[in-house]
Amino acid sequence: GLNTLATGGTASAQATSSNTNIVRATAIAGARLSGISTQLEVRQLAQAQATASAPLADRTAAIGTGTLSLQLGTATTTNGVITGFTAGSTAAVDITIDGSNSSLEGIAAAINSAGAGVTATIISDSAGARLALKGATGEAQAFTLTATEDVGAEGLAALNIGVGSTVGTAAQDAIVAVDGTALKRSTNSISDLVDGVRLDLVAASVGTTVSLTSSTPTDSLGQVVNDYIAAFNNLQSKLRAQTTAVVGPVR
Repeated sequence: GLNTLATGGTASAQATSSNTNIVRATAIAGARLSGISTQLEVRQLAQAQATASAPLADRTAAIGTGTLSLQLGTATTTNGVITGFTAGSTAAVDITIDGSNSSLEGIAAAINSAGAGVTATIISDSAGARLALKGATGEAQAFTLTATEDVGAEGLAALNIGVGSTVGTAAQDAIVAVDGTALKRSTNSISDLVDGVRLDLVAASVGTTVSLTSSTPTDSLGQVVNDYIAAFNNLQSKLRAQTTAVVGPVR
């Protein structure tokens, strides 16, 4: 009805960002926004750790057997190189690599099946095929990969990721200053920073302030009222036609 449209539909108050190239704002369903006037500064986007192995000529050839251990945690990086790593509270996930899955393709499939919070793909160019690994966004989602090789079937250690490894991107949190107070979140889609508003971070822009406000779309609200009145008048006309003593069916 009219009340539903006015309070929870397109005619309800909406969140507005003054610069959608930096941050987009959307009212959360059911939220009642009123009087929002907040200044945002996106200082850093959340991103995921991403790595790639050295190229191999044949993605289907056996590399080695043993166990690969994936550990999530927090890493420090300098110039794209991991310089330190602190394991998180979650136990490492051990992935068995044997004769059935010892190729680059098999290892990628085994990592994905492990559900360890890291996704494996294979990327290729003229130099060969690489095992590409990517975690979830957030500074606590960095990872290491450590091989324990079977004697006589060595080779998995070539895939190790740890201190000294190069990363394409480092795991980090988003940093958003809300009215001057810097706050961290692990993703770029944030629903718990400003009450009733989902923020989608698009780009970091240190020193640029984005105004977040709420407003009621008066044109939409007016259209809702006009449509309601038109429907009511139409109903009234039909009722009169049906109840007229002379020409209507009810006499």
